[in-house]
Amino acid sequence: MDAIGRAVEGAPVDLSAESRPELAALRDCPQTAAFHAEGDVATHSRWVYDLAAEHAERLTDPNQAVALRLAGLLHDVGKPLTTRENGPGRWSAHGHDLEGAKLVASLFATHPAVLKLPLGVHHSVHALVRAHMWTYAAERISPGAALRMTHVTDPALLMALWDSDSRGRIADDVTELAERVEFAGLVLRDLDAARPGSFGLLDQVAERGTADPRAWRETFRALVEGSLTDVGAVSARLAAAERHSTGGSITYTIGLPGVGKSTWAREVWAPATGGVVLSGEGARRRDRRAAAAAVVRQIPTLLAAGRDICVDATHLLRETRDVLVTYAGRYGAALHAVSFNAPLEMSLRRQTTRPGADAVPAAAVTAMAARLRWPTPDEYQTLTVVEPNRVSWAYDERTRWSAGRPGGTEGVRWSA
Repeated sequence: MDAIGRAVEGAPVDLSAESRPELAALRDCPQTAAFHAEGDVATHSRWVYDLAAEHAERLTDPNQAVALRLAGLLHDVGKPLTTRENGPGRWSAHGHDLEGAKLVASLFATHPAVLKLPLGVHHSVHALVRAHMWTYAAERISPGAALRMTHVTDPALLMALWDSDSRGRIADDVTELAERVEFAGLVLRDLDAARPGSFGLLDQVAERGTADPRAWRETFRALVEGSLTDVGAVSARLAAAERHSTGGSITYTIGLPGVGKSTWAREVWAPATGGVVLSGEGARRRDRRAAAAAVVRQIPTLLAAGRDICVDATHLLRETRDVLVTYAGRYGAALHAVSFNAPLEMSLRRQTTRPGADAVPAAAVTAMAARLRWPTPDEYQTLTVVEPNRVSWAYDERTRWSAGRPGGTEGVRWSA
């Protein structure tokens, strides 16, 4: 069993004999002695894993314990790809947090031990690896990033990882590291992002269950974007959002090519809602950007008429979803996300059965899997997960940590 499988089980890890490329590369990856006199990245990662495992023993949720152990093991997995020599004995690894998050996404799309875990574990580990360097720039943590983080991982896990990372080394600046960790925790508390599922100032204005879900999402979006800075502004924005709606809705799909998004939109969503499916499916590879632009151009007219629309595309990145979020807010439209929980292997296999002009190259599909960013509640009112057998379930604070797959029913989340 490799180190990832052992981390899932909570067993000790030994990276000295690790054969998986992403982890084997940690061996002999150099670090500046002033900050990491303990040795290479593999040694540091094992120490951090051991400390994270100690934190995990005090957690009551076994899935969160798994997430913390995996984050401790993988937090620096991006260093081998980003380490550069800055002078004799001096090394840097700028961007290793973001590169590491990509590798985490790839591992969770392929590794047998983690494919079986609840989706919440994947998204939690991804967020933890992305944010493990926040201690070095805590004063620059934006309210939006901090609040979004609370919806993909428990902030207590992030603070435990910070503690493990700071203590899992031999360094000249041990005292400064401890102070950085403490300060970063204070920043999260000041931003009201030290509790899971925080909506910040919005929680002081109303209870989520009593507000219109569309208006709540639109107000949270404005809050994380920084345009609302006090309770009065949040309250006014929520009231205005509740009065503004054209009655339409946007449903958008998230998933790799070939996992059934288009078929689902045509055969499940459209009959359930009577809405319009917008898709660039069928465009040749060289024409896909123009096809996507043509889809976007239709959205304003349809929403202004109060229509329900489903935008059938991959939507793996926040940037590609932002245009839909913006339109939903502009027209007071409901916004629903539907994620297709299909393994990378399925997408790759489907490409081999498609006509040459429609098939996406394997390297491109693999790169897409590494770039997935899980959406946060400023990007949806409801988030539905569709399994390969088309069984669906609502992804929320409870079900994301459910072992196995929660029971679901089709259609309930796809009407406006």
